[in-house]
Amino acid sequence: KRFILMACTAALFLVGCEKDDESTTPSTPAPVVSTAYGYVNSPEGSSLTLTLPDGSEETLNGSAILGWDSGALLNGNYFRMLRISGGGRTFYLRYNLLEGSDWRAEVAQEHTLYNTPFLLQFSADMTSTVVEWYCPSCPDIESNASGTVSLELDVNTPLGIYDMVGEVDATFTEGFQEYRVAGRFWAEELD
Repeated sequence: KRFILMACTAALFLVGCEKDDESTTPSTPAPVVSTAYGYVNSPEGSSLTLTLPDGSEETLNGSAILGWDSGALLNGNYFRMLRISGGGRTFYLRYNLLEGSDWRAEVAQEHTLYNTPFLLQFSADMTSTVVEWYCPSCPDIESNASGTVSLELDVNTPLGIYDMVGEVDATFTEGFQEYRVAGRFWAEELD
């Protein structure tokens, strides 16, 4: 009897110790993956909607984002630019930046678009970042768009870390007609 009682006590002690050990061992939480960027479905691309003056819509999906192109402006100022393709059109997102500015910090925020072409001579007197959205390949559109664009860098998406995820809501005004482009664009890796 005594042997059976000791064996049962030892078994209870071991089971109790195992449970205590499990409960005191810190567990590693599962990584959190944001579903906020569920529209990101390829290494790079765009999902834009073009609303024409008559109210009809064209879907402008693309699979190419080119950038970061760069160049010099006057007085040491410079620009960084992305080219976003979709539906046979290429939109240019250009950030005109002040000399010495941290371009990554400047582009990683929401900006109001400059709705007229930013000419080189304007860059001599810049006092802040000037952001443009335009479309040289759009036959009906010659102007710059008004509206907003926002960009996030190093974004945790369901497919992994992406260099850039952006969103645009822009309106081109040609005479008395408006062309609106709205949507998102992304790139896993940019130059």
